[in-house]
Amino acid sequence: MAINLKRMGKPKEAKYVIAAGIGYLIIVISIGSVLTSNQTSSLSILSNILAAVLMGQFFWDKYIGKDFVYNSRPIWIPLIICIGLIIGLMGLAFAVIV
Repeated sequence: MAINLKRMGKPKEAKYVIAAGIGYLIIVISIGSVLTSNQTSSLSILSNILAAVLMGQFFWDKYIGKDFVYNSRPIWIPLIICIGLIIGLMGLAFAVIV
């Protein structure tokens, strides 16, 4: 969503999306660190659904608009960003464990 906002000429709003995503991630990780493994899987599912709803309601509707017609594009750039974040988080988790 941040990439889309930046391409639409809304870099300030893109930064809000990134900051909200990082903040949400920190909250979910903090809550997940005190739960057991069974509770963590439930938290994962619920937190992903909540994140999708919040992103849709607060960011998509506010900054892009409900009437915007979405044109699908290749997923390579978001996929590369996602893989980079996952590798970074796994490296961080490994550094904390060791």
